[in-house]
Amino acid sequence: MSVSQRVSNSYVQPQSAVGRIFFSNQAETEFSSCSGTSITSTTRNAVWTAAHCLHQGSGGDAGWFANHVFIPAYSNGSDPFGWYFGLSIIASNDWINGADLRTPTWEP
Repeated sequence: MSVSQRVSNSYVQPQSAVGRIFFSNQAETEFSSCSGTSITSTTRNAVWTAAHCLHQGSGGDAGWFANHVFIPAYSNGSDPFGWYFGLSIIASNDWINGADLRTPTWEP
């Protein structure tokens, strides 16, 4: 059985890699946030999050959220490592076209 517990120091690895992603709808009239984590990549600038934080799940190009900002180690308004703006957003086509990942259209 696992038991959740509060992180004692979010400023050290690996906790500092986890943070908050803030974003808006395309009209910039609604704002939201999700959790995210920086991941190892060749460009050293990739963040992993859930598809529903990037796209509404249907509607093609009209479904993308905008203005993504990742704040590592974010806690109660604190941004100890700065803000990182999203330049390229990628989500599964199965999510984008129908918000359903239970029946993927690809073959492993």
